Formats: sequence, C-alpha cells, structure tokens
Amino acid sequence: FLLCFHIDFLRGTRKVFEEGGTKPAFHLVIPAVIPVATVLLPPASLSLGAHVLAIRVFARTDHGGIRGHVRAGSAAELLRMDRRIDRYLLGTALILLGLSFYQFFFWIRRPQAREQLYLLLFVVTLSCFFLVWAPSMRLLLSPWVHWYRLFIAFGLLTSGFFCYAYRHIFGMEGNRFLAGMGVFFHALVPFGLFLPESKPSAEDEEAS
Repeated sequence: FLLCFHIDFLRGTRKVFEEGGTKPAFHLVIPAVIPVATVLLPPASLSLGAHVLAIRVFARTDHGGIRGHVRAGSAAELLRMDRRIDRYLLGTALILLGLSFYQFFFWIRRPQAREQLYLLLFVVTLSCFFLVWAPSMRLLLSPWVHWYRLFIAFGLLTSGFFCYAYRHIFGMEGNRFLAGMGVFFHALVPFGLFLPESKPSAEDEEAS
C-alpha cells in the first residue's frame, strides 16, 4: 500500500526531532516485511521527564495505516525483545528439525510406510514455517523475497502433508475429502509465492 509517515518527537510543546515525509511525498511500503520505520532519536533530544511521540500516517487504501504494535524504547531494549522472540521461534524450529531426523531414519528402515514419509514432510515444513516467522529471518530474507510469501507457502504445505499423514495413519486411504483437502492446500502454494503484489494507482503515482 502507499503510505506516508511523519514522526514528531516533542518535549512539552517544543519539537526536538522529526523524521519522515509529508503528503504527498509517498513511500511504497510492502506490508508486514519489517516495521515500516525504525527511527533512532539523537541522544541530544533525550532527557528526563515526559515526552510525546506523535506519529501521523497517510494512506490512500482502506487497509493502510499503522498495523501491528508500535514499540518505543532504547535500541538495546528493542533488540533484546526481538532476540527473545527469535529464541522461542528458532528453538521450536530446531526441535522440529530434530524430530524430522528421527522420522527420516524411521522411514528409511520402512520405505513402504508412506505415513512416515508424510510425517517427515509435515515436520520439516512445519519447522520451516517457524523458522521463517522469526524476526531475524524476516530481515535476512527481505532483500530477496517477501517473508510472508514463504510463511504462507510453508503453512499450506504443512496443512497438505498433515492431511496425507492423517489418512495413512488412521487407515483412511479411501477418504476423498482428506485427499482433496491435501491437494487443495498444495495447489494454493504457487499463488502465495508468485501472485503479483498490488501496484499503486495512476492517481497515487501522479501524487508521488
């Protein structure tokens, strides 16, 4: 979406710092890649006492604007918060990858047991789902690919493999509903990966 943001940092009624554009100086922002703006306040503008952080957002679309949480604090504190989330998500991904090794060797011993193959694929794609969700991985991927595309793709793959595994574990190979749901989830993967992103309208381009 097209988003214009302007941030004022006030001490009392006096503006001590500002950053960002003003209408109609638009910035094209891909939603949910990383926070729209990370603003580092100069040390000279910081002092003891109450401060006001005024954020103004302009967006032409009905779904634009500030989405998610706005966090303020020292750079070290914000980094610690992201690292805490990283530890949970990356730890979950590593545990699932460890389980996938167990499933892999179990399947190698019994290659005819198709439920073990689907369980293996389910655990691997689920671990990738949590891996892509981690803030550090989002930043790492953002120069090349929208992390949310991979997030949705791995979620769909996980759902499809779960349907296949469920059929074989409980002897429901003839269940067409589960088979159809698995095919449906996997058929959506290319759409999540390759559908073009929304483009700015001619009116927005003229304004910029």
